[in-house]
Amino acid sequence: FYFKKITHPSLTTSLCLHLLIISIIISMIFRYRHFIDFHKGTTFPFVLLLMCLFRNFENEVIWFYLVLHGSYGWFWVFKSWNYPDAQWEKEVNVLFGFFGLLPGLTCYWYAPFNILYNNIEASTPYIAFCTLLYVIGVFLHFGSDIHKNIQLTYHSGNLINNGLWAKLHTRNPNYLGELLIYLSFGLLSQSLISLSILSCMILGYWIPNMKKKDKSLSRYKNFKEWEQKTSMFIPYIY
Repeated sequence: FYFKKITHPSLTTSLCLHLLIISIIISMIFRYRHFIDFHKGTTFPFVLLLMCLFRNFENEVIWFYLVLHGSYGWFWVFKSWNYPDAQWEKEVNVLFGFFGLLPGLTCYWYAPFNILYNNIEASTPYIAFCTLLYVIGVFLHFGSDIHKNIQLTYHSGNLINNGLWAKLHTRNPNYLGELLIYLSFGLLSQSLISLSILSCMILGYWIPNMKKKDKSLSRYKNFKEWEQKTSMFIPYIY
């Protein structure tokens, strides 16, 4: 018997090209911020796409959601480009980034899906309240991050325990601001699932990260005094 090996040059070339592309992607250096920035930056077009898929442009709540969550994503990307957070500059495995980090962040997109799927409606005062939460949250989150960046740039080596980091009686005004931001999204969606996703993020990542930061800051001799005067997260509560 004679076996004739049949080769397809075009198929072989295509396979080699795909393997080359995969090898290049795997060998590239990805950082946490690359995946986070991509997710947050694409929120606006993603919500627009959902509106097109559901053919729903009359729902008032989704328009407010689009503007609030979409603008927050763009603010975040601007912050990441101009005064990045050191913790998001760490390298991350590309497989974890695509199959762990991005899917986890995508859970936040359940809120706009729920608004459109259930055609959620809300009164004007309720929408105004959610918008107020968002505005306060944006001020606290980005204002405290700018403060931190300036302090680390011009007064590095000192504990950041002034300004928003002291007057609000919380050691994490940036996380407090982010809580108000995502709480406004969850309340707009009027979904327990959306609020549960936020709760899981807080318990699974935010609070452990705050405790880790406190442990790192404990090396400063004036940390103990600051710790006694402030709450870790929510002023006067926790």
